[in-house]
Amino acid sequence: DRGPSSYEVIMLTKKLKEAMNNRLIILRGSHEYMLLNNSKKLSDRLLLRMVGRGATLRSFSKNGAYLYNNMSWIEKNTVLSYEDIFFQCAHAGVLFEPIEKNDEYTLLMNHNLVRKNIYNGKLTITGHIHLKKPCYFDGKGGKKDILKYNKQLKLPKTGVICIDTSCAEGGKLTA
Repeated sequence: DRGPSSYEVIMLTKKLKEAMNNRLIILRGSHEYMLLNNSKKLSDRLLLRMVGRGATLRSFSKNGAYLYNNMSWIEKNTVLSYEDIFFQCAHAGVLFEPIEKNDEYTLLMNHNLVRKNIYNGKLTITGHIHLKKPCYFDGKGGKKDILKYNKQLKLPKTGVICIDTSCAEGGKLTA
């Protein structure tokens, strides 16, 4: 929902998913949540405008396409969370283990969970919370540890690593 090339991003993602099938996991995020739960409430429509939906609609229109024709593909090909033996991923946050016990809002929209630093279960990788640098939260309520770029660290077993470093607002893209 930001930038002039949303259409191209969706088309590339579709192409990659077709080529890679189950090897490509596409996490659903807050923008997909808002798209799929297209509310008539004024507050939701204002939020969509704030996060760049207009740019997305213009990008699709410029390419002779309609964003809402892609909703079923997005719903079918995105997941609320991902888990392997070492870590799990959610767009926003996790409260409970196993990850499937968390509701959609917690996984996709909750800004406060990571900042409160209260989750110390299985290592979770999140985004959604705009930070200047990638950070590790140990889940013990204390301060965050800023992770240094270009430095290899041992992967912790618990806590949260947040990798949303505000690239949409001029920060770095962190992965």
